[in-house]
Amino acid sequence: VMYLQQPMLSDLVGPLGHALNMYHVGVAFISQQDETIQRIVEYDVKPDEFTALDMLDYVLPNFIIDPVTGEQTMTWGKEVITFLYYTGIEEWHRAGTLDFEGWLKEDPILVEGATIPGSFINEMVDTHVAELNEKWYNYFIFSVYDYWRHEQHVPSHHCQDMAWSIIKYIGDNGYGHLIDNGQKPKRNYLYFLHETPPRVVDQSNSDEMMLVQEFFEAFRPREEYTEIWQYIEDLLFLEEGPYIYIWSNYEYLEMEKAQMTEPYVFYHYEAEPYYNDGSFTY
Repeated sequence: VMYLQQPMLSDLVGPLGHALNMYHVGVAFISQQDETIQRIVEYDVKPDEFTALDMLDYVLPNFIIDPVTGEQTMTWGKEVITFLYYTGIEEWHRAGTLDFEGWLKEDPILVEGATIPGSFINEMVDTHVAELNEKWYNYFIFSVYDYWRHEQHVPSHHCQDMAWSIIKYIGDNGYGHLIDNGQKPKRNYLYFLHETPPRVVDQSNSDEMMLVQEFFEAFRPREEYTEIWQYIEDLLFLEEGPYIYIWSNYEYLEMEKAQMTEPYVFYHYEAEPYYNDGSFTY
């Protein structure tokens, strides 16, 4: 599992996203066989389109353990409308690191919108995704919305909510439950993907672990995220669990405070979906 994070609008205005604590987050799933990225799941935060609900409550099934028999089942109890957007990504590697230029380029291969029972989501995804996965890596945006009432059930506009819900779900229930193939995931590792090549964080080195902690403190926008670091610490030292990677424009986090005092012009750029026109805040 790869945790992707970068300052918003970084390509346009440099460190402004970091200075304002405005970040964008996604989660990537990696093949255990060859460690290639298979898919990315991202919260859709465009202010002029559908807002996403809590992905785990509406897209992933509930993990239920019968208190009497101990039987474990996965089930959905909700009916949702799901929009799947597939976008090819031109280049994934540059100089040994991931390259996300063109990440938001809209080149839809297929757009599906249908009101379906949650139990059919896997069937729908498998039908379309299996074929696409053979051709290129896929970029996924799951936007789940109450079509009939047009309501937002979860009062949050933060992509971190979705990303951390996924990571916590996998940490609590195991990645094998998510992919339903009985495989045991590898031991947790924490990667700094801003380095070339990416390297594993030395968990026995207190200085390196402090850097990791500072990394999460730097982008945490709300008090609710105080639990993130504790959860990461707990997850890291499990004997088995998902990989946890970190990717970011890390150089922004190392800038001196004096460099942050310069005024920045926040350009309104029509082609950029992540502009702030006052309709949403972080």
